[in-house]
Amino acid sequence: MIMIFLGSFDPIIKLFTPFLKDAVTFLQAVAVLGATAMAMFYKIRQMFATAQEDQMWDKKTKDIFVALVVVFITPTIISVLQSYFF
Repeated sequence: MIMIFLGSFDPIIKLFTPFLKDAVTFLQAVAVLGATAMAMFYKIRQMFATAQEDQMWDKKTKDIFVALVVVFITPTIISVLQSYFF
């Protein structure tokens, strides 16, 4: 009985694929909202900061946008790799 299911991950992949696609869409929507809110907060703090703090807030804002780019590039890379293997 166990021998029948060995090496057959296709049913599991088909079960989780719609959930993962919806989860990625949700994560991207939340990431846009969160990055916008954080960038606005950092820019407002930067307006009232000293010169040294100004650089810190500017770096944090750049880091937020880099993280946002990573959130949007990762699903594309995964789908390209998935097209090669599945």
